[in-house]
Amino acid sequence: MELFLDNDIILKLASADLLQEIEKIFNTDPKSIYILPTAKHYVLRNKKLKKKYSQEELNNALSFISNYSIIPDDYINQERFISLSNIENIDTGEQALFAVLPKSVDFLILTRDKTALVKLYKQPNLDNIKKDLAGKIVCLESIILMLLELNSFEEISKKIIDSNYCGDIALEIIFSQTHMTLENVQFALNSYYRDLKKQTGDLLL
Repeated sequence: MELFLDNDIILKLASADLLQEIEKIFNTDPKSIYILPTAKHYVLRNKKLKKKYSQEELNNALSFISNYSIIPDDYINQERFISLSNIENIDTGEQALFAVLPKSVDFLILTRDKTALVKLYKQPNLDNIKKDLAGKIVCLESIILMLLELNSFEEISKKIIDSNYCGDIALEIIFSQTHMTLENVQFALNSYYRDLKKQTGDLLL
């Protein structure tokens, strides 16, 4: 299984010391996990991140991604990359991820950019890309649900809360409930997932 990560999902998971868990979730190893060429520079140079994450959290992200691979140029289909530029205001990182066409069909894209996903689904004339990405996109809510299946609720919830909810508004709403239980957290996560799925068709895993 090859995994392709966007920069935002890296930071959100690393901030709660959960990034390493994706190897267990998807039964893969660091060599099969790919990051954008901009990932390290993004973590090191983006001044906005220093307001959102502690230096320790940023260092944690850098430590983990140093074991990952940069997406090879031949993994990104240039024709698709160019056609994706028709999506208004699409981030170049998501553009590259959506243009990924590795030799193996056993791959997933982990992203937090819901806006880009919705725009991709609604964009006409990209049916070939959407067909190849069907069931290949994993959102943050799905990852947290998988983590809750493999680990104790107390452990995962504590890590998310201690990390200021991974700097994520949806997770803050879910994990700051007064009477929080595993059941109502799972219900809320599934609710966010279903809402995104309604807007993105069969793109989501």
